[in-house]
Amino acid sequence: MATSVLPSRGREAPLDVPPPAKALYFKSEGQPLFAWLHVPAGEAIYDHGVVLSPSIGHEQVHAHRGLRLMAEALAYRGIATLRFDWFGTGDSAGGDINNGEHNDLGHSWPANVRDAVRFMKRACGLERISVIGFRAGALLAVEGLIGEEIENLVLWAPVVSGRAFTRELILLDSAASSAAPSASVAVPKRNLEAGGFCYSTDTIAGLAALNILKRPLRCRNALFVARDDLPVDRNLHNWLISNGVATEVRTLPGVKEMLVEPHFTQVPHESIASISDWLVERIDESSAFLPAFESEAIGATSMELHVGPCEGVSRALAGETPAPQVVETIWQSGQSHNLAGVLSGPLGNETRLPLVVLLNAGAAYRIGVSRLNVLLARRLAGLGFQSLRFDLRGLGDSPTGPFGRENDTYPASGFADMAHVLDAARRELGRDRCVFIGLCSGAYFAFQAAAQFSNPMLVESIMINPLTYFWRDGMTIDDPELREALESHWRFSRKLDVHRLWKFLSGRSRVGYLGAARDVIARLAGRWNRWAIGQVANHRDGSAKPCGTDATCGHPLGNDLPRDMMRAARAERKLTLFVAETDPGLLLMNSQAPRQVKQLSRQGVLSVARIANADHTFSRSLERDALIDRIASHLTRRYS
Repeated sequence: MATSVLPSRGREAPLDVPPPAKALYFKSEGQPLFAWLHVPAGEAIYDHGVVLSPSIGHEQVHAHRGLRLMAEALAYRGIATLRFDWFGTGDSAGGDINNGEHNDLGHSWPANVRDAVRFMKRACGLERISVIGFRAGALLAVEGLIGEEIENLVLWAPVVSGRAFTRELILLDSAASSAAPSASVAVPKRNLEAGGFCYSTDTIAGLAALNILKRPLRCRNALFVARDDLPVDRNLHNWLISNGVATEVRTLPGVKEMLVEPHFTQVPHESIASISDWLVERIDESSAFLPAFESEAIGATSMELHVGPCEGVSRALAGETPAPQVVETIWQSGQSHNLAGVLSGPLGNETRLPLVVLLNAGAAYRIGVSRLNVLLARRLAGLGFQSLRFDLRGLGDSPTGPFGRENDTYPASGFADMAHVLDAARRELGRDRCVFIGLCSGAYFAFQAAAQFSNPMLVESIMINPLTYFWRDGMTIDDPELREALESHWRFSRKLDVHRLWKFLSGRSRVGYLGAARDVIARLAGRWNRWAIGQVANHRDGSAKPCGTDATCGHPLGNDLPRDMMRAARAERKLTLFVAETDPGLLLMNSQAPRQVKQLSRQGVLSVARIANADHTFSRSLERDALIDRIASHLTRRYS
């Protein structure tokens, strides 16, 4: 078949029209794994597929955007590409190690790569498979592919030694726990928590035993993509050659920028183009072409999983009866929004409880920071609630559309997406009540939806550690105005403490009398500005509500928290705030709307719960579990 049906080698995919992708589940060692199959558009595809083997833990979340664009670039060039979540990570089966669901992932993860390759061959009918391993995904891929023949292998910024990688995890754990880092890389005698993710001692031991240089390799060609900020590992290069593999080494930029916090990530365009070119050149030389396969017939659309016994508050609420079987189903909305999500709920239970909608936190995709949304959804499913975790357009796996901006943590289009979800919940799921839950930027969207939406389906907004209740286009997370407001409120609140007040009166305060006076004046000026902005907004539309319908809602016209709270109350919506003790969400609410906080608390409209010792993202399992328990208890008491 002629190659003219495929895009030329040098052509880049348009950012606003990604190739089609299908979400699915395939099984590895009897456990369902979540995956995306990126399908080439056109009349034919190469008889050759690619499996993307991602990194693990926080690196998997941070690199999600770059690897998705890598898969889209390959699909645009005519190569079907599969990217998947490891067992116990992302949207795949398996839960937190603290629940005892799995303990030795260091040995089970390599099997996931092997089974992904076999799935591509069996389900897609592709004879030849290449693998791209990123960071720890390269280490796991080499281990999993022992005895499995592949065409080409790309080692992208690979982790060569599992022992060195576990050392990184130990240092991350020590930094987060303020403990002294271990002087050796001996396997610790306790579970690790690195970058917000838990690793059991068995998993760490399994990872530490892996080493690329001690494994055989069966492939035709290899590309070693070295980082531009680190020396090239010559031992790895020599190992590839000693295995009889035609090897090329390229030093490319972008890995460091790819692994920062999701809202700061940058797409490694140069690396994506270089790796795509290298693969297409080798595939052109060896592959025939196939008629485009029917992707709708490939893979399952739902999976059943057992969440284990309900722990803590969940067991108390559910009694001693075993937790119900949980089913998770892939959810993708219609063409106008093209949203990607996962429905989670009890199997075979037509529950009349509200649908819980879990929102993005910052630019992290739908699983949430530290996989919070997945763990919360499965806990709620064990209590009879159905939930939907989905990506707003421009985040995670939901395309931006022609006019959107990718990786925007506060997209104005988010309100239209949430309104669309409410309509879909009524139309597709037969629901008449919904609860929004969001952390950080998700808390902002949940709050403003309660203030602005007219749809009576929205009955409650649960806000977790909001950084702000007001946003406008052009602001950033590090916006000087937002930072100044947070610092001012924090300094002022500290002076209300009795002991700090005595230090101030006795002249021992670091800010001094003049500094305190400046803070008071700034506080009064801030209140005046908020009142003036609210007056202008009300003069414009009479309600400070910049939308005619829910689908046209956007960011509020003015920063007027008191009126926003009262609008939510008049709509008979509950507002619930879960905050870490050191986070500013409650402080901002008390400083900007003190009378409304007292009034709505007395009326039962506003509820506040504090979580001790937690950080902004609940990155430690103890505080994260406490948050999940508190939310589960709250929802069960209110709606069961």
